[in-house]
Amino acid sequence: MRTASLGTLLFCVLLMYAGPSGAQTDTLRLAKEAAFIFRGEVQGATAGRGMELPPRGIIVRVLEVLYVKPTVAVRKGDLVVVQTVAASRPAAGTRAVFYTNGWIYGRQLTVRELGETADLAASSTEAKQQIAQAKAAAEDDLVRERLSDAVLVVAGTVRSVRVFEEARTRSPVSEHSADWWLAEVAVTRTLKGEAPKGGVLIAFPTSKDVMWAESPRFKAGEEGIWILHRPKSLAGIFENSQGPVYTAINRRDFQGSKDIEHVAGLLRQPSPNPAARP
Repeated sequence: MRTASLGTLLFCVLLMYAGPSGAQTDTLRLAKEAAFIFRGEVQGATAGRGMELPPRGIIVRVLEVLYVKPTVAVRKGDLVVVQTVAASRPAAGTRAVFYTNGWIYGRQLTVRELGETADLAASSTEAKQQIAQAKAAAEDDLVRERLSDAVLVVAGTVRSVRVFEEARTRSPVSEHSADWWLAEVAVTRTLKGEAPKGGVLIAFPTSKDVMWAESPRFKAGEEGIWILHRPKSLAGIFENSQGPVYTAINRRDFQGSKDIEHVAGLLRQPSPNPAARP
């Protein structure tokens, strides 16, 4: 159960980094958005012979990896090409914390910089903890968006699953076909909306196609929290005489039952991007 509030997180970030309050707030944003965060030292122009540099590209030696997604293989001592935000080139020997996202993976790793801050004033262990909290806060933002869009949010247990023959028959044939199954969920608590009496029907894809790779799959006896939607584009496919059929296609649409109070708390908070909603 995550208990750190955004206020606590921000306070910790303030302790980590020196600078004006606007820069501290920006550091929180950078930590949320970056897929690769590292301490690095800018190298001279001759450090990476044979490395291709994009416009505003610099060569940076990795001093310490603070955060990286598992799909990116990078370690201390590696040379990374960074396309900087600023047009001016930092001097060789400059050390900073670089917040970046991947761009080109191949003979060399080239990343796009979101921003940078002065090298750490606090320990790297503390920095990694605060980055982890920032990532948790970013995940909460995304879950709140799904909650805001949902027509129904329920906790319960899967009674049974079966092939959703009607949906398979009506679905257009495609290399991305979902291979729909149907889960019947006994509701134990309703967090948003009004659940149908007798349980909820949830369509879920079982295809191994990349389009559905992150979609949740369900099995009988499974407990959890479902953030449910009824996409208009699937209304004709999901017609069912047993009652309305919902979907939980996004990986964030299914949460563990242990997190029910955390999800309930997120429901009470405003969506992080209310201006973007119709």
